[in-house]
This record gives sequence, C-alpha cells and structure tokens, in this order.
Amino acid sequence: MKGYSILARLLDVLKNFVFFPDTSKHEVKVCCRYPQYYAARKLYYNIEKERKQITADGENIGGSGKGGTYFGATGCGKSYTMQFLARLLMKSVDFASPTIILITDRTDLDEQLAKQFCNAKAFIGDEIIVPVTSRQDLRDKLAGRASGGVFLTTIHKFTEDIQLLSERSNIICISDEAHRSQINLDQKIIINQEDGTVKKTYGFAKYLHDSLPNATYVGFTGTPIDATLDVFGETIDSYTMTESVNDEITVRIVYEGRAAKIALDNSKLEEIERYYQECEAQGTSEYQIEESKKAMANMNSILGDPDRIDALAKDFAQHYEKRVEEGSTIKGKAMVVCASRDIAYAFYQNLKLQRPEWFEAKQAIDGVELTEQEKSELMPLPMVNMVMTRGKDDHEAMYNLLGTKDYRRELDKQFKNPKSNFKIAIVVDMWLTGFDVPELDTIYIDKPLQKHNLIQTISRVNRRFEGKEKGLVVDYIGIKKPYEYGAGDVF
Repeated sequence: MKGYSILARLLDVLKNFVFFPDTSKHEVKVCCRYPQYYAARKLYYNIEKERKQITADGENIGGSGKGGTYFGATGCGKSYTMQFLARLLMKSVDFASPTIILITDRTDLDEQLAKQFCNAKAFIGDEIIVPVTSRQDLRDKLAGRASGGVFLTTIHKFTEDIQLLSERSNIICISDEAHRSQINLDQKIIINQEDGTVKKTYGFAKYLHDSLPNATYVGFTGTPIDATLDVFGETIDSYTMTESVNDEITVRIVYEGRAAKIALDNSKLEEIERYYQECEAQGTSEYQIEESKKAMANMNSILGDPDRIDALAKDFAQHYEKRVEEGSTIKGKAMVVCASRDIAYAFYQNLKLQRPEWFEAKQAIDGVELTEQEKSELMPLPMVNMVMTRGKDDHEAMYNLLGTKDYRRELDKQFKNPKSNFKIAIVVDMWLTGFDVPELDTIYIDKPLQKHNLIQTISRVNRRFEGKEKGLVVDYIGIKKPYEYGAGDVF
C-alpha cells in the first residue's frame, strides 16, 4: 500500500503539478516543490468538505464556506500554490467547473498574479482568465454567470454599492495576503469630531461576503493572525521561514540595530518604545494602529527632525559604502524604508548633498562592461531613486522627481536588473509586499512597522541568489521587539 501511495502521488504530480506556460521566450517547465504539492492538495480536500451546497429551497446542506487558511513563508512560492489549486478545482468533476475569484489588496500584486495566471490558461483548464478593471466590470462578469472563469480583482472593488452578485455555491474566492484587508467583517463607527454625527460602515471583506454569500473562501497569508482564521477557517497547512531556509528555498535573515547611532537623545528612543507599547496594547493590526493619527503625527515629527535626517543619511552612506568595499553585498542592491513621503524626500535630498556622485545618471556603475543588448535594455539612472506615487499636494520638484506610472514601472524593471546603476530604492509603502528582487540583500528600516507588515517588509531580503548567504535588516528605529514578537509565529 505504501508503494501504491508513492506511485499515485508521483502520477498526481506529473498530471497536475507540472506547468508549461502558454507562451514563453524560452522553454520553461515549472514543477511544484513539495510544500506547494501538499498545500494545494490539502486545501482542495478541505474546500471539498467545507463548501456550501444550497438546495432549491435555499437551505445549505453542505459546509461552512470556510475553505481554510494556508500559511506560507514569504518567498516560498504561494502564487504557484494558488495556480496548482486553481487547476485541481477546475479539473474536478465534483466542482462542475467552478468560478474562481483571485483577490489581492494591492494593484501591483493584482497585476503580477494576472500576468502569471493569464499565461496559464491551458494548464488551469479555462480560457476565461481575465483581470477585472472596475466595479461595473466585476458586476458584468459575475452577475448571471453559471460556471467557469477565473477573475482577478482587488478587494477595494467590493464596496457598499456592489450589492448581490451571485448566490451560486460553486464560487471559490482565493485571497492573497489575506491578513491585511480581507478580514474586516466587523462594523466600524466613525464619529465626526466637528459636528458629532455618527456613521456606521464596514470593511471591504463584509461587502465581499454579502455580494457572494454562498461562496467558499480560502486565505493565503505569510503572517497568520487569529482574525484570518475566523474568516477563512483553520490553518490547513503551513510552511515556516525556518523550513524554507532549511530547504534552501530562501536565505536566513540577520538583524543589525543602529537606532542609537542616529538618535538625538535617549528620550526620543524611549518615546519610540512607548509608541510600540501603545500599538501592542491596542492590537497589532495596521488598521487599529493607524487610527491613532495623533500618535503617528508625533512619531513623524521625531523621525523627521532635520538633525536626525542628517545623522541618518551620514550613517546610511557610511554603512552602505563599507558593505560594498568589504564585498558583503552581492550586487549593491539596497532598500531604505521611510516613515512618510516628506521624510523620504528630506532623506533623499540630504543624501544627495553628501554623495552627489551617486545621483549622476548612468546605465551601470563605472567599470562594468555591457553587451550591446544590455546597453539597449539599461536606462541611464542615478544610483539612488525614490519609488512612490505622485501626490496632488506634492511640490513641483518632488512631483517631477517621482514621475509617471510608466516611469515607476521602468524603475521596477531596472532595479531587478543586476547590472543597472539603480542600486538604492527609497520607499514608504511601495515594493514592501510581493516585490521579488533576489539580488536585494539589505533593507534599512526607519519606519514604525507592526507584526504583519514588518514580516512582509523584512522578507524582501530573503530570496535566494548565487553567492547570497543571508539577508540583512538594518534597524534605525527600534523594531527589534516587534521583530522578535512577530518572528515567533513565522520562524
């Protein structure tokens, strides 16, 4: 029986877990890793058990509709696990060609998934795999559909006016990074401080569930929290960072604290420490933390102090240069995470004064030989660039510096090129999730981050690359305690 089991599993892998893209510049074959196989299979069986089955009288004779939660360490290939799961569901006779809705909470993640899934129509088994462009488009695509189709959308398209889309029970909603914005089912009370009026509202997740009341919901997360389990059900399978490192799928993450080197005085460090304690007391969800605008404004005034920015830029430049000189960095790729747009711009300007040579636009650093093809692919850029969207209130210099959406896409492409002169990215929110640059080995954090966002952020440096043994997290703000707190759940 054991031999039969192994043979059956091998045949299953060959049939359902070896993927050839529909189109590719080179011959590509993607075979599952063992965590992806077990996760997809376990989720499939749990969805089969927990899916709702609605009779003609409207009675549910099936399960809870909670298909389960999968926790996978960031960088372990969750998007491919989703793709394998989608194939199993589509090819299943029992599910009778379900409709699958893939939900993310960020446009860039939505675009990444769309690019992958739209190039896997033959593998998944459905020609209708399309991204949703608007709320009306979502309504048009789902309303009245009897079966089939894979639709990719962001959670933000599910709002108060979305209304009922379908009462079908063969709809499977798969949520990526489910812990962030897809667990807010509870009512929120918003009080207008000026006139005292009260408004009752709900989060996107509530409107999603109301519009598809009989669907089965599956959550993928790199940061397990209790609220995720409440919405999607128990953890069906998990794959931790430690397992990922041991299996050589990702590299270990090393911490270096440098907050004391740029603090103006100990009282400021203590104030930051108190801020973290208050956040932990309130709860560690980003939504709860950002409710305290007064605390954030106070924190930004500390972090944005001109003398502190000057000390930060000096220490960063010296630290970065030393790593390059010692050969401690693979390709010199680094990311600096700032607390706000204004602080990021002030840091950028200060660094420019201290290292003006870093801001000369080049295709590659001096001494690097380029082929003709590489010369055509590489865009002349400074070594340091800010990566964030433009704001309508930005002053002219900052507005012009940040560029258009197409320009940001080009920055994305260039940062992922090992030979590009673009080595240091200054960010606030962008590129902290779902952004894979294997050569990136150092991240400098100067922003208050809590559990789930912190884990996502530090995981930017855990991707494997030739010669890369570890990823380095440099802490300028005092994230060590939240880091240790969060790590206990995922390492």
